[in-house]
Amino acid sequence: MPDPMRADWLTTNPYMRSREQAILAALDVAGECLEVGCGEGNNLEILGLRATGVDIARASLRTARGRVPGRFTQADAARLPFRDAAFDRVFSRDLLHHVDDSAAVVAEMVRVCRPGGKVCILDDNGKNAILRLFATFDPCEKKIRTQTIRGLAGLFKGLPVGPVDVSVREPTLLYRALLHHKFGFPSLGKSRLFALTMDRMIAHLEKRSDPETWAYVSLTATRRPA
Repeated sequence: MPDPMRADWLTTNPYMRSREQAILAALDVAGECLEVGCGEGNNLEILGLRATGVDIARASLRTARGRVPGRFTQADAARLPFRDAAFDRVFSRDLLHHVDDSAAVVAEMVRVCRPGGKVCILDDNGKNAILRLFATFDPCEKKIRTQTIRGLAGLFKGLPVGPVDVSVREPTLLYRALLHHKFGFPSLGKSRLFALTMDRMIAHLEKRSDPETWAYVSLTATRRPA
């Protein structure tokens, strides 16, 4: 279900916005871009990007149109209403664990990307403890538990792309739980002490924790001619 309150939290809470900017920096966005599963437009707002966005939820698209400039279309991610090779960049964030056929979605993203362009995916790692906890309590997130770094990279197998560049982001999402817009204390996101403490914790965990357990998987593949 669309959640404008969540979109506001991600884009206006000072600490959440700073972390979102760090996470979204993994996406190589340039030229004519398509976001698949754009939701309420919060990724585009944080990126400062004017792009084409598609989403299955009409209500989410209405919110997106009121938040950011761009062209928005209701569509199934597994059947994108665009010609082959229409975009320089095609990207998604937190989409694949919401769809029935992840491989079909990735194949469509590759199809509408121009040769030499890039397909960029940012999604959740089922080995992250906090994400697994979220998935336990929210039925909409249950597929997170089965997502792995290797499984996500394997979605590109057999598609006309070069080697897939895989990296991980965010060793902990503790801040996300503490600042949660419904169940946490989002006002802490305005505290410089909170920001300093969390940033130091994240920097420490980036050096000491197992990357296989980090929260987000970033995958980038360059489209080859078919």
